[in-house]
Amino acid sequence: MGRYAGGIGMAFGRGMGMGIEGLRRAAASLWPRLVDHAPLSLILLVAAVLRTWQLSSNGFGRQYYAAGVRSMMSCPRCFLFNSFDPGGFVSLDKPPIAIWLQVLSAKLVGFNGIAMLLPQVAEGIVAILLVYLLVTRSFGKLAGLFAAALLAVTPVAVAVDRSNNMESCLIVMLLASAWAGVRAAESGNAKPLILSMALLGLGFNVKMAAALALAPVVLAVYACAGGRSALPRRLATSFIACLALLVVSLSWVTLYDLTPTSDRPYVGSTTGNSMFELALRHNGMNRFIARLRPNALPPSAGPDGSPVAAPPQGVRAQRARFFDDSPIGLSRLFRPLEAAQAAWWLPIALAAILLGWNSDGRADDEAARRIASRRITIALCGGWVAIYWLAFSFAGGVVHYYYLAVLGPPLAALAGIGMSELYLGRGSKLAEAGAALLIVTTLWQSYLVLGQAGADSRSWVTWLWVASAAAALLPSALLARPGAMIGQKYRQRNLLVLFCCGASFAMPAACALSVVLVRPNVSAPIANLTAFHQPPNEGQRRGLGNGAAADRLLAFLQGQRGSERFLAAVPSSMVAAPLIIATGMPVIAMGGFAGADPILTPPQLERLVESRQVRFVMIGGARRAVNQQTINDWVRAHGKPVEPALWRLDQPAADSSSQAARGQRGMPAELFDLRG
Repeated sequence: MGRYAGGIGMAFGRGMGMGIEGLRRAAASLWPRLVDHAPLSLILLVAAVLRTWQLSSNGFGRQYYAAGVRSMMSCPRCFLFNSFDPGGFVSLDKPPIAIWLQVLSAKLVGFNGIAMLLPQVAEGIVAILLVYLLVTRSFGKLAGLFAAALLAVTPVAVAVDRSNNMESCLIVMLLASAWAGVRAAESGNAKPLILSMALLGLGFNVKMAAALALAPVVLAVYACAGGRSALPRRLATSFIACLALLVVSLSWVTLYDLTPTSDRPYVGSTTGNSMFELALRHNGMNRFIARLRPNALPPSAGPDGSPVAAPPQGVRAQRARFFDDSPIGLSRLFRPLEAAQAAWWLPIALAAILLGWNSDGRADDEAARRIASRRITIALCGGWVAIYWLAFSFAGGVVHYYYLAVLGPPLAALAGIGMSELYLGRGSKLAEAGAALLIVTTLWQSYLVLGQAGADSRSWVTWLWVASAAAALLPSALLARPGAMIGQKYRQRNLLVLFCCGASFAMPAACALSVVLVRPNVSAPIANLTAFHQPPNEGQRRGLGNGAAADRLLAFLQGQRGSERFLAAVPSSMVAAPLIIATGMPVIAMGGFAGADPILTPPQLERLVESRQVRFVMIGGARRAVNQQTINDWVRAHGKPVEPALWRLDQPAADSSSQAARGQRGMPAELFDLRG
């Protein structure tokens, strides 16, 4: 018995020893991998913190999209046709893919503000990984890490990843398409190019025309690259890829328009109830061509056409901070507020086109394939920046500042390449040029800081700028000394370059924190250093304004609601959104997004009232509700006004006392009871 127990003990000890040895070997093999991926993991951690810190303060983000998500959660027909309201009355003004991801998130974690914003956070992290992979493939790990870190703190990237707008999803599609495009150009194969165009087709179903600008860049790079195929074959492949782009892009749009109008929602933000019109006009030409909407009154006219006083300077300033109203031209994106969204490292990014194109690399100096791959990556990223930069510079329609997020990935990729080349440069000429480049970058960032926030000795922003500028300029001056970059001082030179590059992160990171520590305008976020001492005024929001007003109206409607299908009919989606979010009940947005769509006519509204589908109708209170004049007249003739004290916080006189407010909203909101 003792021998038996001793044998068991020896076997157990031997097994434990082998197990511990196996664990030790596994840990020894795993540790280098963890160390190898530690920098990227740290970058992703910082990016995640920037995108999730105080995320709940942003609420549901843009309520217009959040209402659409709630409407689609329990209605398959609404889900398929991207309906804004649970009744399937009118659609959202964007394609469905990004919204579908938010619906999936809400299904998994429940309908709340975090569920609306988490998909964009995840998409932002994926975008950083894709930039890392895109740059690392051709320029090595160091360049990839620089590029990932730059995108992680790019202010506009942080802003859109904390919102429920479409840009985060669009950027993932663009980056995936760019990665496949690089593979296609390197190999000359058809499959990667077709995949690249198909991904842009998916991008079209995220934000329509905004995705298509990259297509000519990818096709041009593929056609001009050598690869292993002849030019005629590459042109034929490009034609097939364009067909794939067309098929994927128009699949959902065609399905929508071929469905009878009685079986689908009205297409929001159109006059002809066509999804093709939405793609070509509202999300296409109207973004680039300034025009006056049909039947719209000039800004200086009241609801009856009579002139009113122009909005005061403060109101105009708030509008300017909601979207870019600067003159079109090449200098547009060089203004401090516009450039500060994504172009903090613009000098390095531009220099990277030359540095990366002429670079032979460290380990693959004689490898033509690696050189070709680098030039393909540089050409694609440079073309991406050029085509979107020109598009935004000359766009005459509405351009929100957060649209510039599509410039973030290629600028980060180029700047990451530039920083890597500066660090790896071995010639004295490159070193001296690098010192000048770092100085120019510091001066450029100073221009952006002073153009946004100015210089105020009482502000921590000013002192941070002084410290970061000094931390970059002083080492740059040492780098500029002749002969300081070669020979025995090469290692010290590398440390100085890294220090200067690190200092260049300070002000962009501070700008990014302006949408993290301060609640931005969640519908159209703008990264702006002035937000720290002058938070965005969300009192300019359209629709019902503050939550208390929406709660008061909602309490009245629910208390008086009988068997009617619709909770109410209101002028626009901006008024309907908080009601749908709070209840999930169908609400008619008679004029679509802003109240200008010709969706409903008086006879149609009369039939809804007679069939007891709707009882309460609100008129006025929307920015373009004046376009519903015929409906307003019919409602006044057939309805009974509801006492304002029953459903609103203020009195009509208080709402109409400000001529500026009347000029924006058109007329005060009124509620009518049409029962009987």
